[in-house]
Amino acid sequence: MKTPLRVHVIPVGDDPVGRIVNPAITGRADKVYFLRFQGHDLFQDVYDAARDLLAKKLSLGNDGIKDLTCDFYDVTSLVKVHARICKDEITRYENHVLINVSTGGKLNSIAGMLSAMLFGAEPYFCKMDFEQHDVPPVPDILGFPRYAIPRPAMEQVRFLFHLNEEAGRRKSGKVAKGDCIEFLEIRMRDPDFLPEFKATTLYNRLKFRFLDKLEREGLIAVEPAKRGSVSITPEGHFALDVFSVFYDVH
Repeated sequence: MKTPLRVHVIPVGDDPVGRIVNPAITGRADKVYFLRFQGHDLFQDVYDAARDLLAKKLSLGNDGIKDLTCDFYDVTSLVKVHARICKDEITRYENHVLINVSTGGKLNSIAGMLSAMLFGAEPYFCKMDFEQHDVPPVPDILGFPRYAIPRPAMEQVRFLFHLNEEAGRRKSGKVAKGDCIEFLEIRMRDPDFLPEFKATTLYNRLKFRFLDKLEREGLIAVEPAKRGSVSITPEGHFALDVFSVFYDVH
């Protein structure tokens, strides 16, 4: 039986090097993802020192240390990066992903906690010694209760994807319910939406499998009339951005 790797995800900001690397060193990380500032990296010197120390202490080669850049001021961008990591490391390889939520600034902390609850990773917080402005070689690590936020199903994300494409072709940004049935039949190739079904049956399947569930989660807005329109909410756009990465929907 394959032993899961210990994979650490560590944002690199204006942090003491010990706070960045000591938890991974004492936790004997098998692989590390450094999240770095997109564009001109203001923290290049911190990153260089952290990478050198980590490589030396854990003997991690190039395959063991990965660099990913993202917008540190955009929570959606940060969560998408975590989604990509967790899709590969947890879903594909069944590894154990740990996220350092004490480095990289507050938005990284928020995105890391949210991602841990969405994708099944484990967050941790490394306490600072504020008198020394550093972290001891054996750091004090705070764990968190494991709590999962339910994810939308893949078929619901696929529905949002096609709904968004259709909405982009319309000035109103809204899609008629009849058009939703059409792309369920043709573009999603859903076997439950075959042409021989009566129109009422098709509408009921659309309503109960997709519209009701997504509206209840606040991801779409649905006009009550049977011939009304459907539109994606801001929360729905966030879910589409993040979960299309996690489910590889495109």
